[in-house]
Amino acid sequence: IKLGKRLEAKEEEIALEANRLNPDDRRKLMMYGLADAATVDQINQTQASAILAEHENNLTQINKRNKIVVGVVFVLTLLSTVSFGLFTDLGGSLVGKVVGQFIKDDPKSPESMRRFTNETQRFQELRTESQNVVFSKPTGGQSIQPTLNARLKIPANTGYKVSGKIDLKPLNEMLKRWNIKPDSEIKLYLLSTETPAEISQKVTDQSAVLETILAPVADVATLEKIKSDLITAFPVETTISESAALQTEIKNLKINGIKEAIERVEYAAREAARLAQENESKGGPLAEDAKLRRQWGNNLRAYASKLRDLENRCQIWYNPNNRKKVWSEFNSGPGSEIAAWILSTEAKLIPVNESGEFTIPECSNLDKNAAANCLLVSTRINGDSVFLAWGSKFLASQEIQSTQIPRDVFLAREEYKVTT
Repeated sequence: IKLGKRLEAKEEEIALEANRLNPDDRRKLMMYGLADAATVDQINQTQASAILAEHENNLTQINKRNKIVVGVVFVLTLLSTVSFGLFTDLGGSLVGKVVGQFIKDDPKSPESMRRFTNETQRFQELRTESQNVVFSKPTGGQSIQPTLNARLKIPANTGYKVSGKIDLKPLNEMLKRWNIKPDSEIKLYLLSTETPAEISQKVTDQSAVLETILAPVADVATLEKIKSDLITAFPVETTISESAALQTEIKNLKINGIKEAIERVEYAAREAARLAQENESKGGPLAEDAKLRRQWGNNLRAYASKLRDLENRCQIWYNPNNRKKVWSEFNSGPGSEIAAWILSTEAKLIPVNESGEFTIPECSNLDKNAAANCLLVSTRINGDSVFLAWGSKFLASQEIQSTQIPRDVFLAREEYKVTT
């Protein structure tokens, strides 16, 4: 039984167990010379019980007869010797002859004594032999290895060894343009759960903010074009009534009203997610509507990120010193929420060497796309934490290798309790 889980016996195993000899009967058969190591396994339990019962009954009768003979001889000899031997030597001699003649007259007595002596000697020999007997492997047995292999369960998140390399060269080159010294410390987090859409969007927003503050200042024409493209790119969902009203507000967007537009879009995204959660389990048209609202809410979050990028570019355009302010505001808000979520999920910190190489001894099967949902790279810029999803444009190398761990490695860790 594997640590409390009982192995289910097969019919062949049950039949074999039923016919297996009792260890005590097996030892008696060999001790009495009724079987040897080569033939004892050919006797079943019923046959063994009958053979032993008959043999032990014969031994009991022989022992009783021998005791009676010895007792009679002893009593007659004693009485004759006392009656006649005390008076004359001739009397003692005659008594001895009579007793001797009596014993000789019973032809079975010498044979019984001889057999008794032989049985005793044979018993001692078998006792010594049984202590040194080596039992051969039972015939018809089968290896348990295929059964253990079939019952081995390997968790999906531990079947592979994953390795890769983190290269922050694109980020470091952008920092050097502004005379910012890159931080040498790199951390890699392996998330225990898939990143929620809301947190994933915040990680994307942080990368967008980082790209904005490290990019050159945009001119007025560039800002106007970005604004025009944003108005056109609004995610319209014709089956949702709120979509048309929100699109109308975006069409009238002003540069000084970007902040209010961001709040309006984020509120609509939260409401869409709330209604989707309420209706997705109700089935029918409501379930279909929930699916559309959930997708629309995700699209609105991405759209709000683009509006925020436009707002940041405008701040920097009016005052280049606002770069630091834009970065600080994000890290004190959404940035801190990313860090708090990572701590709440008890993410595993993976060691990274000086060359940026890392190895995860046991993990799920990860490729570049799967890694984007469960690996986060972290570094610091002027003391503020930056979180980059695997596949970010700030990472030069995005390759990752997964190698399946042999089953023998996991099988060697298994612990079984065997009962008979």
